[in-house]
Amino acid sequence: MATESFVLVITGASSGIGRGIVLEAIKNGARVIGCSRSSEKLEALKNEVVKQGYSADSFNYIAGDASNKDVAKAAIEKAIELCGRIDVLINNAALNMITACLAEEEKEIQTIAICPGPVYTETMEANYKKIEPLSKYSKEELRERIFHPEDTGHYVWRLITNFPTEFNGKFVNSAEPSLA
Repeated sequence: MATESFVLVITGASSGIGRGIVLEAIKNGARVIGCSRSSEKLEALKNEVVKQGYSADSFNYIAGDASNKDVAKAAIEKAIELCGRIDVLINNAALNMITACLAEEEKEIQTIAICPGPVYTETMEANYKKIEPLSKYSKEELRERIFHPEDTGHYVWRLITNFPTEFNGKFVNSAEPSLA
């Protein structure tokens, strides 16, 4: 699938998995409209995109809670206004159970849920420090399988561009060999 001028709308865009998807999409020539509650984080992400040498037009955003109908509508309208269309909509708000239902009910919409596996968070780090009974080997083994939420952007981008129908309606683990 050609990705130049690809138009992507993503909720939860300012941090974690959503941020990773935004950066991967822009790196591959897409235009992204992000939606997140933190205008400060969205603005910081836009500044980072520009600092990395990409056009300021490659990332635009709407600040607000995407579960609010008016905010969701504003994000869609902004994408249409700025880009004329939407190629992909990513609901990055822990709504994985909806994915299978959408795939059955909305035949024109490709839906894929990503199961990222062990993902590093500050809470995980705090809890990890408390696990003293584990041997050093098991701690190192676990550490090798944990990645940062932003790392999943690569996997999601591969799904969008290379497997738009193969995984429709399925839950995909980021360890899926074809996504590497």
